[in-house]
Amino acid sequence: DWYDAFPAGSRNLLATPRLLKLICDVLRREVPDPPKNAEERREVVQNLGMHTAAGVFRRAYFHVGDASDPDPQGLLAQGLRAMNLRAGSDDGKPTELDMPGQVRCLAMVLGAVAFHIFSLRSNQQTPEPYTGGVEYEELLKNVGPKLTELGLRTQAQFKDDLDLLRRMNNHSLEFLIFNNDLSDSLLAFHDRTVLTFFAAYWAMQFGTDDDLQL
Repeated sequence: DWYDAFPAGSRNLLATPRLLKLICDVLRREVPDPPKNAEERREVVQNLGMHTAAGVFRRAYFHVGDASDPDPQGLLAQGLRAMNLRAGSDDGKPTELDMPGQVRCLAMVLGAVAFHIFSLRSNQQTPEPYTGGVEYEELLKNVGPKLTELGLRTQAQFKDDLDLLRRMNNHSLEFLIFNNDLSDSLLAFHDRTVLTFFAAYWAMQFGTDDDLQL
């Protein structure tokens, strides 16, 4: 009944069972008494900030939520929690003070990587978005120094962040960030809509004048 209340641009994300479950958990938590008619459901979705495709993606990937109720947490928070459990750190319960910062950091790194991939063909005679794989070493060579120049991450921090994201992707996030069908030396987003979302996130939140000219 809720499906039509969400924007058409988010339907691809909602077709993924784990992400659909995450959004359903949000609705069950936030709307214990669901409305009966379509207009009221659309109003609820708007009040939750999910009336645009970008809003649905933000909720699915960035939402930190409550440490005592991990089900409606976004994927990045879920991945961090799972990695802490694997490491035996804090019983898998990062404090509310550090989790938001970690999620913001990983979101920024994903945005920088996505923007780099997306714009690889921007200087061609006929520019077009690129949505394929990129060598891991190329990302270290090009994205790391850019983040360092902007004062966002050091080269070593970027490498650690990227390695953490790859481990999260493989061990706890069911490959919902990166495509695992490629070789270990290549990195590609698992879905072009996810790539586009993170590239746009970088452009809007951190994009430089040069970025915005691409």
